[in-house]
Amino acid sequence: MKIAVDAMGGDHAPREVVAGAVEAAGRIDMEILLVGDEAQIQAELERHPSVPHITVHHAEEVIDMGASPRTVLQKQNASINVATRLVREQAASAVVTAGDTGAALVAGMKHLQTIPGVDRPGLAVHIPTQQGRACIIDVGGYVDCHPRHLYQFAHLASLYCAQTDQLPSPRIGLLNNGEEETKGNSLTKETFPLLRQSTLNFVGNVDGKDIFRGAADVIVCDGFAGNILLKVAEATAEFVCTSLRQELSRSGICRVLGLMLKPALRRFRQRLEYNEYGGALFLGLNGTVVISHGRSDSRAVANAIRVAAEAATANVTAHMQQQMPMWVAA
Repeated sequence: MKIAVDAMGGDHAPREVVAGAVEAAGRIDMEILLVGDEAQIQAELERHPSVPHITVHHAEEVIDMGASPRTVLQKQNASINVATRLVREQAASAVVTAGDTGAALVAGMKHLQTIPGVDRPGLAVHIPTQQGRACIIDVGGYVDCHPRHLYQFAHLASLYCAQTDQLPSPRIGLLNNGEEETKGNSLTKETFPLLRQSTLNFVGNVDGKDIFRGAADVIVCDGFAGNILLKVAEATAEFVCTSLRQELSRSGICRVLGLMLKPALRRFRQRLEYNEYGGALFLGLNGTVVISHGRSDSRAVANAIRVAAEAATANVTAHMQQQMPMWVAA
């Protein structure tokens, strides 16, 4: 298997992307294709003493952050388009980018299209909880959704978690402002009966306080609410970690205590920081597309590649193609 990485996507590309690819190459048994300006990529590779299982695939154009869909479609030689075509041509098993989410979505829809029965793909990401982890979908792919889109997202995420988390019947929760069936806006009120009448393991509405308690394995929402939820969670984790470091440096006793707790604090940080849990996966495309933060450092890129490798190894796309019911768009 091969993972195509958009080396030109992200705020710190290509340096951090290349460094992350080198780190990932030492962890996973897959070849990594760095797609982008060959001269720039090679210059970054020279900074690393060993670059096993990495090759460069030249792409002469770059998509800037915030580019319009028309620009993405016009720049067919841009790194994200070239990398996504490699997946379509089966020259790669997945594509990873820290570039613009909209550009990745346009490229995915253009070159891969959606699984039959799926109107639009949902952007899914795992977050840590007290019970392990939960998958949130959608976290920014589409801010305006119809109830049938949330219904489809629930099916997609259920199949995904069944494959990657070995959950035979993932618990599906609908993000809402209360647990009662009557709570919510028109979108959630119309989605609730669709999920309740489905064959999914629907556990009802889940409000914000219950997400990190592990009330559900999958949290379904529109991209507007999901993106806010994800960013608040990331900012809260950063605030907690920063505040803890500040408190442990206030005195000599605190610093000694911090040294004693260092292994536990390291594990604590790894559970919370965004660059540890990797990227978000577009579920519903005929191919694996993973999005990492635009500000991703090398560790975040390496973990995004890990997410792509896990999805490719589990053959998530093929499983969805086989299991996704055709009537899901109804």
